[in-house]
Amino acid sequence: MLVVEDTHTSYMDGFGYRRFSFLEYVKRFIDKINQRYSQFDKTAADHRVWSIQTYESFVALHINRKASNIISERTDNGGEYDSAEGYRDSDNAALKSMDALVRKWNFLKYIPGSKW
Repeated sequence: MLVVEDTHTSYMDGFGYRRFSFLEYVKRFIDKINQRYSQFDKTAADHRVWSIQTYESFVALHINRKASNIISERTDNGGEYDSAEGYRDSDNAALKSMDALVRKWNFLKYIPGSKW
């Protein structure tokens, strides 16, 4: 594990251009880790780091080269739906309104040529 401290300086003046900050680098690195998924173009992937954890003012890069080379394949639950609900946006009124609108106009997806 490689731990970097004081990463809050990425948001402060006097530590260089923000677009070249360490946290911007970490964000791009997360994209590269997720490019390992089997359906994506592997040329953008990175296999040096297995995972990244972020905390207030710290970033931990977990190095596991063996695991980083495992091919990430699509999974399938056989079409089962357990009616699970996500609550991460449950207090977002705008999202609730959008969900209600999507349910109301859901029939549009059955109209040929519709992009709904």
